[in-house]
Amino acid sequence: CNMNSAEFNNWCRIELLLVEASECLRKAFEQSWQRKYKVAWVNSPGSGQHFANNVGLKAYRHVGKIQKEYLERGDISKWDLTIFNAIFTMTDLNKDKEFRANLKRLMPIRNSIAHHSDKKIIGRHYKLAFERLQMYIMTENVKKSIELKDEGNNLAKEQKFQMAVTKYTDAITLPGISDRSLSALYSNRSHCYAKLGRYNQALEDAKLSKRLSPDYLKAYVRLGEAYGSLGKYDKAIKNFDKALGLDINNDEIREMRSEARELQGVRERDNDQSLKDLSLKSRHKFKDLRNKDEFKQAMFAYDPALEHVWAGHDFRDDQNYSMAAERYKKAADMHSAEDMYNLALFMIKGHGVSKDYPQAFKLLLEVSKFDAFDKFKVPVVGVKEAEHCIALGYYEGSYAEKSIELAVVWYEKAISHGNGMSANNLALMYMKGDGVVKNFKQAEQLFYVR
Repeated sequence: CNMNSAEFNNWCRIELLLVEASECLRKAFEQSWQRKYKVAWVNSPGSGQHFANNVGLKAYRHVGKIQKEYLERGDISKWDLTIFNAIFTMTDLNKDKEFRANLKRLMPIRNSIAHHSDKKIIGRHYKLAFERLQMYIMTENVKKSIELKDEGNNLAKEQKFQMAVTKYTDAITLPGISDRSLSALYSNRSHCYAKLGRYNQALEDAKLSKRLSPDYLKAYVRLGEAYGSLGKYDKAIKNFDKALGLDINNDEIREMRSEARELQGVRERDNDQSLKDLSLKSRHKFKDLRNKDEFKQAMFAYDPALEHVWAGHDFRDDQNYSMAAERYKKAADMHSAEDMYNLALFMIKGHGVSKDYPQAFKLLLEVSKFDAFDKFKVPVVGVKEAEHCIALGYYEGSYAEKSIELAVVWYEKAISHGNGMSANNLALMYMKGDGVVKNFKQAEQLFYVR
């Protein structure tokens, strides 16, 4: 599901209110127990088993297997709404009619949430559930914290991040707020700190969010964002993996992980400055050549798509990515391998077009089907480069499913067509034993090819 959708946010708010409701019922149980038996409840298996075999026998028989286990353990911090509902409706711990009526109204909301497997609640259902929960369950501090949180969320949407931080901080300092609600507040404040460039504070808040609620998906997303912003991509990827473990079909988190993997790959690979300098010199030299009128006319006659290709390159070099993307698209429509490759790169980086990893990878695969050399045995620009990118995608697991075996296959294919960067990367893999058997001789040969 989309974590920024209104329906998902509605579901989160109701879920948090139900957690608050559990806290209220937990306190009501403790008070009712103290009032009836003149002794405080003690969290222990002894208390739980005694309760299940005596006063709470009917409730124990009514609940499911998992709830029975929690009752037997006697730790009321683990008891949920279903357990408390059974206890208060099947024992005489609290006979207050208004309390029981409120509880009766509460359970349908809980049951409705439990059946929303897509974690989405449309507006009219959310409004009704929210108002009922506010009316029957929440304390004034809880109401105030939710108001402040909503104000903070609205300010964050308007990119007024410092003002949003103030609202979240005010909510965090209120007494009587549940751990789950505090976890959400710290998560939201972490996001705002990150937007303000205060990455260390973002990381600390993300850690607090996770500590307060270890199964809260957004806590791991915020950790991933914070670690990524600090350049700690290994830790970022691990936390995005944990978030996906909680919601395996979340494409938004999957894309965040892909970006972290891509950035990690950029840092770890291609550290040979001589290769970068050579690439830069070659680009400037060729740019000088193609600016000569006679050369341009001859090349455009040979390949009309080159007019768009070179115009795209000029816009790209001036960082006018939207215009560059338009020219690349025109050349790509003319089946220009070079521009299909460049357009794929723009889709990966989000330059001038929306990020689209699947479409970018599809384009790269299409380019790889072109002949690597033209009829004059001249390399077709874009082919070996696309093969190199495909290899990177498989190696990093960024815009393709991670596969070292396929990465090696595509590196070798790119090398056979003269791609020095692929030779460099594969040599490093053999030198380090990174997914392949260490082979210094093979590494040396590949460095020579490079």
